[in-house]
Amino acid sequence: MILLILYLLGTYQCLKAQDKKDVVDHEMNSQYRIKILGLSETGTWAMVGKYYDRNRDTTMVVNASVPNTSRVSIIGKDLIKSFLKDEAVITFGNNKAEYTSLRTLEKIIYLHVKHISVLPNAGQYGIIDESDILSVFDVNGKKLYSLNDIKNLPATDQSDKSFVYRKNENGYEIIDISGNRPKIIYSTQNIIKRIEISKSATHVIIVETERSSMSETLAFLNIKNGTVSKPLLPTTKKDAYLGYIEHGSSWIISVNTKTLNNEIVDIWYGNDGNLINKDQGFNVTSNYWYYNTETEDLSALPSQEYNSMLPTRNKRFLLVYNNGKIQNYISVVQNIDMDIYDVQTKKTVKLDTIKAATLLMPANGKNILYRSMNDKWILTDLDTMVKIEINEKFLRDPAFSTDGKCIYFESEKGLFTYNILKKILTNAGIGNSQQVRIVNKVRTNLGGTNLNISTMQIQSVRPILIEVKNKNENTVTYISLFKNKEKILIPETSNKIRELYHSKGLEKIWYTSENYNSPAALYSSNTKKSTRTQILSPNKNDLSVKDLKMDIISYKNTEGKPLKGLFYYPADFDAAKVYPMVVRIYQVQSTMRNEYQVVGYENPVAFDLRALVERGYFVYLPDIVFGGKGTGLSALDCVNNALDALSKRSYIDRSKIGLTGHSHGGYETNFIATHSDRFAAYLSGSGNSDILRSYFSYNKNFRSPFYWQYENGQYEMPSSFAEDKELYFKNNPIHYVDQVNAPILLWAGQKDENIRWDQSLEFYIGLKRNKKNVIALFYPKQGHALGLGTPERIDLYEKVFDWWDYFLKGKRVRWIDVQIKKDAL
Repeated sequence: MILLILYLLGTYQCLKAQDKKDVVDHEMNSQYRIKILGLSETGTWAMVGKYYDRNRDTTMVVNASVPNTSRVSIIGKDLIKSFLKDEAVITFGNNKAEYTSLRTLEKIIYLHVKHISVLPNAGQYGIIDESDILSVFDVNGKKLYSLNDIKNLPATDQSDKSFVYRKNENGYEIIDISGNRPKIIYSTQNIIKRIEISKSATHVIIVETERSSMSETLAFLNIKNGTVSKPLLPTTKKDAYLGYIEHGSSWIISVNTKTLNNEIVDIWYGNDGNLINKDQGFNVTSNYWYYNTETEDLSALPSQEYNSMLPTRNKRFLLVYNNGKIQNYISVVQNIDMDIYDVQTKKTVKLDTIKAATLLMPANGKNILYRSMNDKWILTDLDTMVKIEINEKFLRDPAFSTDGKCIYFESEKGLFTYNILKKILTNAGIGNSQQVRIVNKVRTNLGGTNLNISTMQIQSVRPILIEVKNKNENTVTYISLFKNKEKILIPETSNKIRELYHSKGLEKIWYTSENYNSPAALYSSNTKKSTRTQILSPNKNDLSVKDLKMDIISYKNTEGKPLKGLFYYPADFDAAKVYPMVVRIYQVQSTMRNEYQVVGYENPVAFDLRALVERGYFVYLPDIVFGGKGTGLSALDCVNNALDALSKRSYIDRSKIGLTGHSHGGYETNFIATHSDRFAAYLSGSGNSDILRSYFSYNKNFRSPFYWQYENGQYEMPSSFAEDKELYFKNNPIHYVDQVNAPILLWAGQKDENIRWDQSLEFYIGLKRNKKNVIALFYPKQGHALGLGTPERIDLYEKVFDWWDYFLKGKRVRWIDVQIKKDAL
């Protein structure tokens, strides 16, 4: 009899679990987000994806003047989706390409495809099949010609130029495939290793290997006149490789040699500012040359004095510096002692120490603008080396006008302009006392991924698109500025504008608009006619979203800083009942108040807001800011005050509140768990538990010692460890692990290079030693967030709800019972 009862109970639990899974499956299959994937040449058409949680294979092509109608539906997880002018679309994936005419809806399907190359502005595409035959087609899908033996992808400017190379009986040849006929533009007896188009789209850069010496050589082919320039570099070693950076009609050429680290002993020096080399396993030595393709002059650059060189937009000057020379890793981006090299006189002059390698320049090459170590913007005339200080420290993210006469500054106080000739900074009168961002400025990076050295340009011949955010009200407005005239393009809205695309001239704007209780709608705006059309209506299948309820809770921390919390009600809320609550923490979260939430695995890892409220939980997202008492204690203070602000809400079950966080939120959860008695259970993922060990660790994700993250990064500690050791001790969770008084679920991916997984292991060991209720989930094959759509992420998703249901709703779960050993269902 007892066995029968246990069997029936087990069967009942399985059926309930299956019912729950069926509900989740239905929600995942009916709720989706809208993603704009691209616009046609004039913005007449948009490609839009419907992103369900487990299915992203539906793409619609919609017209700017035809509401709720998809001209073309593309089914499949294609790797490439592109317009051909305003005439057609081409897609590629799973060895199949498909062409569709937007005028006639004619389809052409190509099978056994290795790759495609698209020139959207030229209205041309090429298809390479499994036999290495390249076929080129025009915008109407008409075949223009074919080429055999094309084994490499075309080099393209993603607009209207495309080139391929292939082996022939005499060596190799390069073919221009941009036109209606193929054109051989270069032949060589050497082996072509790779080709690419220069950033200016004026040259094809050809890297060859000489057959006799097997060393690399360079050739620069002028696309316009067909001339070829070959620098006569000194003979390079077999293992040397060539680098090149464009500088007007000239090139900075580097001959680079790798030296592998010693296999027996690896020496780490205290003054080494290039610790990334330890991570990579080798050092690189570079010799630099300067080559003019017009005069074919080749001259050596001062490689013995400087290990790094970059172009300016002035044909006379280069930026030269020693990478890592003054890097002390107190900030994630290094400071640089920058000098200027004159290619005419072959002399250098000291510029300054550049903070966080932040240096910008206009297209005309007359000036450079950089951030000094005292946080001032310094404008330097390259010809005279005269410097002008722009003192206001609140100015950020500058961009030059096309003519280089004006600098536009974003800020939290509105848009500002600086007249270079008159040396006057002016409030432009747009977004006063609000956060502004220039949407359509053009950045060209010159200094690699770890430096902020670039050109930053605004196309003054076109309207400037400006985003204005009211942070207090969480509203946004979009404004155009052209010839000193403002025009409101998207009026102030409290909705979330998650996606925004525009045509080059800003004639057409496409955007999505959503809110927490309204799925996204897609809009097209004709800025010349000042009209707006809803192209796709909000998802009508999400029936429960309109019933979602959320309050914005105001409170302050003990330092008097005004904060907000987002308080979401459970579905079918009844004020006469009491409900459990899950509190999720990170930093400032109140900006999420207008975000549409969907049920699914691809929400923030281990947290699904929509699923929680639909399962009968309150969900609370309080803001956290850090102050003088340190990161952990500040988080504790903010959370306590946020909970106090809910004290009069009798429908919250105070004995059934859970706290969760991931990454930085995981650290905060760990710390609060050691100092609070207000929570019935905790869930912490990929969070630090020992900030002293973390402070003095090497972080492979950032390829840097990690103390910068505490002194000048996310932790915002007011001092270094050496300056205030007690501060770090007081904010270190592991020091108080014996004080945790509620069950805690820890999880981490064992391939996490951001926050080491053994930080969670250490906390687990501390909790185990002190006989606390802890379960740890370690995923051997995953990293910081367990990947998207992985079995591990799905496993954690399901276990999270088990955890909350067990401790906040009293539901029995067997895998948790192993630790807790509950006696009753």
